[in-house]
Amino acid sequence: MNLVADLGLDRLSRTVGPAAPTALRSFMDSFGLVDLWREQNPGTRQFTYYSVPHNCSSRLDYLFTAGASVSRFREAMHYSRGISDHFKVGGTLIGQSRSYSVPPRLDPWHLRDNSFADKMRERATQYFEENLVSVVSACTLWETFKTVISGHAQDVIGTQKKERNMQAANIEREIATLKARFAAGGEAECDLQHQL
Repeated sequence: MNLVADLGLDRLSRTVGPAAPTALRSFMDSFGLVDLWREQNPGTRQFTYYSVPHNCSSRLDYLFTAGASVSRFREAMHYSRGISDHFKVGGTLIGQSRSYSVPPRLDPWHLRDNSFADKMRERATQYFEENLVSVVSACTLWETFKTVISGHAQDVIGTQKKERNMQAANIEREIATLKARFAAGGEAECDLQHQL
């Protein structure tokens, strides 16, 4: 929508641009939505997008929820930009038995990981093969692609992190086992030296 909810808090501009906070407010009111970040940061000025041509910083990215769900969120925050020209907005949802948190931003080292790059290339190809139709504008296609590929990237990053954590836990268990055998003495010492 590229709209701000509050001109005084959500825009910092040296030029006067189009302002439509009433349109965004109307949208929110129509669906009973609450801007979680603003709810938790009522007087804070923080921006998620900078327009070079307009010399303007704005908070254009939101995390909306139904009014009744506000209490289920512990926090809402802005993340670094990653691969988009907008900062990401995320929050921690308190579930029935555990909290769910939005994954962190994409770090440049992910792009040097061949496995990650191959998965993103595959997802991008699939996206454009399925969505390159004449009835969709290039702008809509691109903006949607950024959101979709960001979600896929975060999914892959989260899976890789879980795998690394499991590997680390297995290594720690193996080390503990070897230490215990070493403490018992005898051939365990030879086994430990051999395995190390």
